[in-house]
Amino acid sequence: MVSLQLEVLDSKNKITLSEDVFGTRFNRALVHQVVTSLESSIRRGSKWQKNRAEVKATNKKPWKQKGTGRARAGTSASPIWRGGGMTFNNRGLTNFIKKINKKMLKVAWRSVWSQLLRENRINVISRFELESHKTKELVKKMQDLNLGRTLVVLEEMTDNVFLAARNLSDVSVCELSWLWLTDMIRYKSILITEKALGNVEEWLKS
Repeated sequence: MVSLQLEVLDSKNKITLSEDVFGTRFNRALVHQVVTSLESSIRRGSKWQKNRAEVKATNKKPWKQKGTGRARAGTSASPIWRGGGMTFNNRGLTNFIKKINKKMLKVAWRSVWSQLLRENRINVISRFELESHKTKELVKKMQDLNLGRTLVVLEEMTDNVFLAARNLSDVSVCELSWLWLTDMIRYKSILITEKALGNVEEWLKS
């Protein structure tokens, strides 16, 4: 049985989590489906095929209209010619969005949060603040916590934290409203503020 209590790192208090949210069985197939949907929704097609007006070709008629025994032709840019333009050309307007209903999305979120809890990858801190925007201050703070490659989730981003975290490869900081499912899976540890975790629990309960 997984403990639904987490110690707050900077205060030694303990918080109790909801079993409805953090006691969910891990559903690998559903998580894969939701992640695929999220990745597809930000995909932008870059395919672009030229039509007969865009193909680089001479305007000269390939041969005279009559007397050659060949089919008449007016331009080498014709779609029926090799190297000619496309008739129904792709303009990069393909829609790759795969729809996921809200219930499936929430179950996937619960599933991932629960699995991270089982793997002891969720760490809670009461507040995450910096006195300046210096990167070395953030590095020192993370070294003291000793969490490895970490995603820091805040209820609200501050300028100092945002600026200090820009050049770090092992630490990423995001506001809760920016959080993606794929971000959580990618990092060894999740460091989340107590208030942000409460907001997560409230959203996933509803």
